[in-house]
Amino acid sequence: MESMIDVGLALLLIPVAGAVLLRLADFRRQDLGLAWLPISWSLGTLPVYLLLFVCGHLGRLSAARGLFLPLLVLGFLVAVYSRRSAFVPRAAATGQGRPFWLLLPAALLVTCWWQQADLPYAGDELAIWGGRALCALEADDLGPGYHERVSAAIARGEQAHADYPLLNTLLQAWAMMSGKAELGAATRLPIQLFDLAALLLLAAIAVERCRPVFLRFLVVVMPFMTFWYAAPQAMSDRIVAFAALLAVDGLVPAPGRSARAAALRVWLGLALLVATKNEGAMLAGIIVLAALPAVWRREGKRGIARFGRLLVPAASIFIGHWTWAWQLGFENDLVPMSGGGQGLVAVLFSARSLDRVPALGGLVLRDLVLDPFAGAFLPLVLLGAILLCWRRLAAAWLPLLVAALGLAAFLLVFLATPYDLKWHWSTAGPRVVSQLDLILALALLLLLGDGTVAGDVEAGEISPGRG
Repeated sequence: MESMIDVGLALLLIPVAGAVLLRLADFRRQDLGLAWLPISWSLGTLPVYLLLFVCGHLGRLSAARGLFLPLLVLGFLVAVYSRRSAFVPRAAATGQGRPFWLLLPAALLVTCWWQQADLPYAGDELAIWGGRALCALEADDLGPGYHERVSAAIARGEQAHADYPLLNTLLQAWAMMSGKAELGAATRLPIQLFDLAALLLLAAIAVERCRPVFLRFLVVVMPFMTFWYAAPQAMSDRIVAFAALLAVDGLVPAPGRSARAAALRVWLGLALLVATKNEGAMLAGIIVLAALPAVWRREGKRGIARFGRLLVPAASIFIGHWTWAWQLGFENDLVPMSGGGQGLVAVLFSARSLDRVPALGGLVLRDLVLDPFAGAFLPLVLLGAILLCWRRLAAAWLPLLVAALGLAAFLLVFLATPYDLKWHWSTAGPRVVSQLDLILALALLLLLGDGTVAGDVEAGEISPGRG
């Protein structure tokens, strides 16, 4: 019990840090509506991640906890006394209601986690995310000591993917710093809380974009009825799904939303994607590429320059992480740089990938289309909405394009995997594709909405518009 209280206090610092950063950036709660809380939580994870990364790189990982609170207090004092927007009247964002219907899916999620709280860490949850957190805490660094422990664990077959981004791992390490260094329900909490953040964010989007309450409830609840969200595992796919939703939603104009609020969603979502998983970085690239032509057509060179500035946080995290991984000699098993093994590119341009097409098609049909628990029939409902509401496709083109390109990229990876296709698909296939579920829900809300899309509410709008 004592340990859970310590973890709870440590996790409480995360949304507080996010709220302080929002205040420093001159965002008030009414500027973001219902999205204020999920954005505060997700934004607060970045300073925790960055501080742990820097302290770990300097060989003093444990110093991060002692440094975080004074920095947080300093930021709070600056935010309180700056009072930048105290006398600046601004219209409140849309979606300020109180969706009490959220209590049902939220209670369901928490109940599932509680009932399975004693489930031991296993599989990728242990081999990638939790195991690396233990190694970091034991070594008290992210340098030679960490490398030695992770390499030894990989040699014993206990860990894998040492090159993966560290957001999940460092958040679990943060949860363990105040108590015993052991994995359990408490260390899963910082990852699982992204599910509640995603639920609240999707509800905020539904209130903004879709008027009938029963449709809001249906679309918001549907993705969380899949077995991925009912599982108590601390997997990074749920963070990727949340971050992708955040970024794409920021790129689609919404009634009453300011350009600053849209830009916040975009850069924060892209930064979280890059900090979480390699697939997240790939999805971030897809989102950027999908949005660029519309930004160019809408605003020209000036719009591209503004959009480029939103990519700086994600690019900085990407460069910093891979510089660290290169220094420690960690490389990706699917794209080996040292030439030790056959990678994706080599398999993709061989006859082996073509031979796998029928088998992969069968796996997709079985595990994604016909299995109701994989997507809670979300893709089928979306297909029906496209057929019935085809006149509103212009409002939903971006999330639909991102989902289509994301699915194609994920399937291409499995088609060119250097591993056995059935084994690789069974360990990761449906779980990885589930990262697109929340984007599909956004597309469904846009199709079922009343078609109202805000124009430029401030100079410097970065959204690509409706095409």
